Amino acid sequence: MKNASKAERQRRAFKRSYYTCYFVVYILLLLTNWIFLVNPANPLSVLLFITMAFLFIGLAYNIVDMLCYYIVSPDRLPSMDPNRTLPNRRVALLYCTFNDLDESCLRLSGNQDYPASVFVLDDSTDPRVRATVDAISSDCGFSVIRRPARIGYKAGALNNWMRMHGAGFDYMVILDSDSQLPSDFVRNALRHAEHPENSDVSIFQGKVEISNRDTAFTRLLSLSPRLWYPSYEKLANRLDWMMCWGHNVMLRVAHVRQLGGWDPNQVSEDFALALNLRRQGRRAVLLPVLTFEKCPPDFTAYTSRACRWAKGTLRCFSFLLTPKIPLSTRFMLFITGWCTLAFFGYLASMLLMVFGFPSSIEAFARMMADPSSRLAWLSANPAAAMLVLFYFTFLIFGRVSIALRAKIRVGEYLRQVCLGMSVNMCLMLPLVYHQLIAMTGRKFQFKVTPKTRSSGGLGAFRNDNAGHFCLTAFLLAGALLYNPMALIYNAFWLGMMVLAPFFIWRWQAVPVMESRPKVTPIPGCGRPNRLLLPLIAVPRR
Repeated sequence: MKNASKAERQRRAFKRSYYTCYFVVYILLLLTNWIFLVNPANPLSVLLFITMAFLFIGLAYNIVDMLCYYIVSPDRLPSMDPNRTLPNRRVALLYCTFNDLDESCLRLSGNQDYPASVFVLDDSTDPRVRATVDAISSDCGFSVIRRPARIGYKAGALNNWMRMHGAGFDYMVILDSDSQLPSDFVRNALRHAEHPENSDVSIFQGKVEISNRDTAFTRLLSLSPRLWYPSYEKLANRLDWMMCWGHNVMLRVAHVRQLGGWDPNQVSEDFALALNLRRQGRRAVLLPVLTFEKCPPDFTAYTSRACRWAKGTLRCFSFLLTPKIPLSTRFMLFITGWCTLAFFGYLASMLLMVFGFPSSIEAFARMMADPSSRLAWLSANPAAAMLVLFYFTFLIFGRVSIALRAKIRVGEYLRQVCLGMSVNMCLMLPLVYHQLIAMTGRKFQFKVTPKTRSSGGLGAFRNDNAGHFCLTAFLLAGALLYNPMALIYNAFWLGMMVLAPFFIWRWQAVPVMESRPKVTPIPGCGRPNRLLLPLIAVPRR
């Protein structure tokens, strides 16, 4: 208990330092932009400042995140001595599927070097999928559980298993249909779970990276976790930021049973579970164990998943006002929601920058005709110019050093940044629309993320992005007819709005030849074999 209380005191001291730094950075951003970029005589200028103040929440988070990467030491999660024998614990692996079966992942789900029982929670309605599940489960010795009706989505399936078998197990590992675990995942997770200092931990979340990298689209998106984890894994456990990501995670069954299971009314049942456990004084931690999932194969599937996550996160916002949840956990919940709410700010700032500050075609013509006048604004507003330059260079080049340490080439990193910006721009209207639906409280249909590429071709892609094309045309028309100077001062993001769909279409159509061996599942499910796993060459930090 003495060591545990010391660890708690260290976490509290670190929290104070982190949040002091965060609020100092945020206030500095507000002050510098108010002093140099706001004209109080122009109400629209003040409105733009308010919009930017909302967006600065994320910018301050990214700045402090970058500082922590360089100055904070790695976090060490308490773990049992590897030379000690693990106690005999009953572990269940729950493979969840709903018409999205991945046969190779199902076969590999039982390949653990620690004894575990595999249950397939199959809510599939497709007879062919059900038959394949039965055949593989029979070959591998898995138990299949089906319900008469799919009530409560994934949460309902997990609660059903809990009622039937929960009393017979100490831990459960939850897998989605595309989850892939290393063969020592259960053993490594148990070494952390059985350490006395982790007795209050209910959720042991594995690090999740992307296994399918057969197109430039999925290949570039697979770089995001490698750029994000180095700082996040230093902070998540210290700051009590960890939630539950719903898959590739081990849960302590007794704690979940005491809670009463998952909330079937929540689409993000994983977040809701973590927050309800936090109310009972339980914790969630990030394991230093690498696991894998599959990235949505194209932009259509990616949009479907992003909109579902956004609506589910907003539904969990009610926990911000719920008692007994630590402030640090509330902060991470708020930041998670901000990541999707920020698209309202992006849209508002774009409209304000084009339609809020009218200019004439004569002024535009004079600036284009006189080369010296193109820099007049910069010379008259050097502080503002420096701020814009800082934002641009920080957001684009701030993580180059992390990329190099992760063995990502600079060119590949810049392509990843370009794809990320393109995806965010094309996601803006769908996310705004679906979040408005969530805010109205209207019930929405749960859709499973497609696991295969859309067969609709260019026509379907054009239809899916019709809203983006209309918004881009509206902004360009506004710039040409109402504010021609916006074509100069906002050329970068206007250009990205035009090019974003073409970058996405190009990269999701380009196949990538992997230099690493691919997964070749073998028939049957014999003893654990580490070579079956698509281990991407990413250092375990």
